[in-house]
Amino acid sequence: MRYIETNRHFCLNTFHSLNRDLLGRFLYRVAFNMVTGVVDDLQPDCSPTLRDEMANFYGWALATQIIQWLVTNLQESKVEFYQRMHRMLNGTLQQVLDNNR
Repeated sequence: MRYIETNRHFCLNTFHSLNRDLLGRFLYRVAFNMVTGVVDDLQPDCSPTLRDEMANFYGWALATQIIQWLVTNLQESKVEFYQRMHRMLNGTLQQVLDNNR
């Protein structure tokens, strides 16, 4: 988020260019790695398959939300974006892990 805010024009230009897919894949990879780390912290013995399924699902969800933030020209403040993501995600990873024990 900080990177996008700091490099707003670059990200928006990339988003609006033919390389839009590159930005989406980059954001997905960052989000995938972040979710993988959270799952590993919450349940170190989680199966790699479940961990990767969760990281894939939530990675794309987060990447898509960030792209939507770009589409709206970052009208929502970074704090509001964080708060919205927290409302949507708070406890969901733990719930998935609990449901699959």
